[in-house]
Amino acid sequence: HEGGAVVEEALALHHRGEAVRHSMVLGRGESIAVEIVVPADAVVVGRSVSEVAADAGFPSSCVIAGMTLDGAVKAPRGATVIERGTELLLVSARADLSRTVEFFLRAAPKG
Repeated sequence: HEGGAVVEEALALHHRGEAVRHSMVLGRGESIAVEIVVPADAVVVGRSVSEVAADAGFPSSCVIAGMTLDGAVKAPRGATVIERGTELLLVSARADLSRTVEFFLRAAPKG
């Protein structure tokens, strides 16, 4: 079952210490939705959705479909800033799933 493989992949990411909460197969399995919690040290913290989307490393198939912070739903518009602890609902092509999760959870350079 293909959906099981996606869940296993998401759990593997979670077990590496990353904050993947849920995953769901969309359509015939070509797209995947994942919910992540943005860590405090993530490079995307403090950046707007438009800045993040313009980053050269941003997966081209990724869409920020929803955001919540402290239980409040926020519409992911261009000027919306991603804060630590923000829960993001991301949709990407199955082939980009790992790259998408890693993009949002990678730590900012120290120094």
